[in-house]
Amino acid sequence: MIRSHAAQILRNAPMAPVLIGIIIVFAIISPGFLSAFNTQNLMRDASVLIVAAMGATLVFLISGLDLSVGSTVAASAVGAAIVMQNTGNIGIALGAGLLVGVLVGAFNGVLIGYARLVPFVLTLGTLLAVRAFAYLGSAAQVGQGGTAGAVSLPIEVTGFGRGLTFGLPNIFYIAVVVVAAVAVLVGATRFGREVRLIGQNERAAAFSGINVKRVTFLVYTIAGLLSGIAGCMLALRLGAGNPASGDSLLLQVITAVIIGGTALAGGHGGPIRTVFGAFVIIAIDRGLTLVGFQFWDQQIVLGLVILFGTLITRRFNARRRLA
Repeated sequence: MIRSHAAQILRNAPMAPVLIGIIIVFAIISPGFLSAFNTQNLMRDASVLIVAAMGATLVFLISGLDLSVGSTVAASAVGAAIVMQNTGNIGIALGAGLLVGVLVGAFNGVLIGYARLVPFVLTLGTLLAVRAFAYLGSAAQVGQGGTAGAVSLPIEVTGFGRGLTFGLPNIFYIAVVVVAAVAVLVGATRFGREVRLIGQNERAAAFSGINVKRVTFLVYTIAGLLSGIAGCMLALRLGAGNPASGDSLLLQVITAVIIGGTALAGGHGGPIRTVFGAFVIIAIDRGLTLVGFQFWDQQIVLGLVILFGTLITRRFNARRRLA
């Protein structure tokens, strides 16, 4: 019985034992790793990554690709901060941040879903354009001789992003709600079944009556919305909208989704797997920082994690398909 439950966990979340092992290793090497302060910061960082990676998971499930996720998160954070400074209304500011994400996602969705452009090429162009707009917007708002900088938020607003409720970071609860919503969308709705079918065989899905163009458009739009949510969370977390804040996020998002177990070819995987992948990335990042590793050393370790994590998840995915 115990063995069967363990096998089920490994099939659904192959990174779970890896995460446990990482926590044990860093807890031994650095006693401060499991301190309340470090754990709360780990959960804050993971929350932003998880929400952004939820959108990437949906895109991967239809065998798509979105390289603009990091830039969209940063642009949403900057947009929300700019509107907050000019209006003083947090509701309008957060709405503006979400709108930025939705517009970028819809733009990608229209050109990939309906115009049938190649996702890699299009989203690479979107990455560059959105990043440029984020820097231009921050430079115009900050006004430091035309130099882009972080657009700060009032302290009373950032108190929520840095605050705790029942000992857990406030933004972590947002991540939980988002993961639950995406899990229901993927696992318990017709739309979720259509997404998986498109990822498994787009032509067969079209012959079965699925509107592939519409579903593709909706997936990229939802991914943009989730990037907007992540951007607002990041602004609240940092206390500012920084156009450079999404530069390293793209690699983390893609890594979390891949090592979590969502197939690049589409059709297999899901949000819960991505959650474990995201926690693995953040746990390694914070653990190496506490130990004293430099940035370039962390990148080497991250590369190794991508390699071995992909091998592990491919093995379990292959076993699951055989079963």
